Amino acid sequence: MNGGRQDDLVVGVPLAYAVADKNGRRLLSPGYVIKDEQELNRIRELVGDSGDDSADAPQSRPRRISRTQDCEPFDLFKMIQRSLDSLLLSVVNSDSDHPVFDFPDKVVAICGMIQRLCNENEDLAIGVTFLDKDMRYTIKHPIHVAIICEAIAKGMAYSQEDRMPMLAAALTMNISMIELQEEMQFQSAPLSQYQKSVLLEHPVADHKLLQELGVTDNIWLTAILQHHESMDGSGYPRGLSGSSVTPQSQLISLTDIYTAMLSSRTYRAPMPSNGAMKKIFMANKKLGNVELELFVKNLGIYPPGTVVRLQNGEIGVVKYRGEKIDQPIVQALVNPNGTLRYSPQLRNTMAVEYKVVSPIPTKQINFVINKEHVWDYRDFSKQGGQKSR
Repeated sequence: MNGGRQDDLVVGVPLAYAVADKNGRRLLSPGYVIKDEQELNRIRELVGDSGDDSADAPQSRPRRISRTQDCEPFDLFKMIQRSLDSLLLSVVNSDSDHPVFDFPDKVVAICGMIQRLCNENEDLAIGVTFLDKDMRYTIKHPIHVAIICEAIAKGMAYSQEDRMPMLAAALTMNISMIELQEEMQFQSAPLSQYQKSVLLEHPVADHKLLQELGVTDNIWLTAILQHHESMDGSGYPRGLSGSSVTPQSQLISLTDIYTAMLSSRTYRAPMPSNGAMKKIFMANKKLGNVELELFVKNLGIYPPGTVVRLQNGEIGVVKYRGEKIDQPIVQALVNPNGTLRYSPQLRNTMAVEYKVVSPIPTKQINFVINKEHVWDYRDFSKQGGQKSR
């Protein structure tokens, strides 16, 4: 750890210092809150024991954990999930007797973990979020939006520091209606008038709540207010148009709509990735939205995590984005005869025989996808980094 001892790691108390792994890489940022004893034990295992409880003890270096180091990005992804889940839950349950302390710092700490994950490999970050079926929508959706915004904003020459408030806005864009979102996710009946009014008013409610929680960053707060505005003036709550809508707000809006289309609801199946991208493009192409072009170019028609059928009959998962938006690199998992491959095989869909025929609907996927098998971390330094935008 960068200061302190393992005894300083306590459930429910924000970290006063950064925690590093055995290679000196940051694992947790100051302000991070450990959710429960299970997470605490996992962190202690990662950090290890310096063997010295003195105040002058050197930085702790963890022993190698039982799983290989190749799985570290997946551990980090789970930590992002748990951190956001814990933080949003604390907001829902907060009152005068149980206030949320250091909320902005805790959000920024989660943003830092997302940036670290994307620095490892953007394709993995996008793909594992897309494929994850266990996360609640209220946790998965903002993480998905934040990761895609991080990947695309890099291509827009935003600095790491400048991207931070946009990621913070993505993670907190629905903070005032978390319980309603959970309710609507499993609701088959039409929305009530009350639910519709909450949806229309939530950007203002989000803005007010975040200010009460101590958020003062203007970019963050503006993106919250504007993430449902549209350049043609058809959005809400203020009906802003053109350059009145900030670029950060436009990017969050595009990503919010796109990822929502990819998510299932009780009343509808998820839209295929190519269909969702086409709908986004057609709805925005006349608006002169620079973010739209970068959105399509950087994400592609078949983003990482999409399950696709190839021309030769194989089925696989998009592992990396390709040089062209419709030609990703696919990890083939199922043979043309329907049997699972013993060992996945990379396919470059530029080749005619490996061309993507179509994405596979979620309900038609009848095999378990091992995400650690799809993204072999040993390949990142050789291939993943080259494909990251």
